[in-house]
Amino acid sequence: MGKKGNVNLKAATGAIPDIPDGYTPETRTILTRTRIVEVPLVAAPPDAYRARHVDLQLSQPQRKALKETTLGLIAAEKRLANGREIRSNADAIRFILEAIGNEEGTRTD
Repeated sequence: MGKKGNVNLKAATGAIPDIPDGYTPETRTILTRTRIVEVPLVAAPPDAYRARHVDLQLSQPQRKALKETTLGLIAAEKRLANGREIRSNADAIRFILEAIGNEEGTRTD
């Protein structure tokens, strides 16, 4: 239950609900979808405050989008720039911010 290969995603992350039985790379296209989002960026002044921590509450649609994003990144075996596997909602947000911060606006992995 909730396994991808020999790894139980719920056990590996501690916070991710079970993935339906029968989930395999062959069914991945059925269970996932992609989105392209354009984000306008403005260069911040060198002395601008850059928050290290963000505490926020999400609406139901935002929670759903974050969970689907996190599960999708885990299923696709994506990693953060430092090589760490995506294991949490926070990692998913880090992954997105790394992609935005990349000069080309895309991830290369």
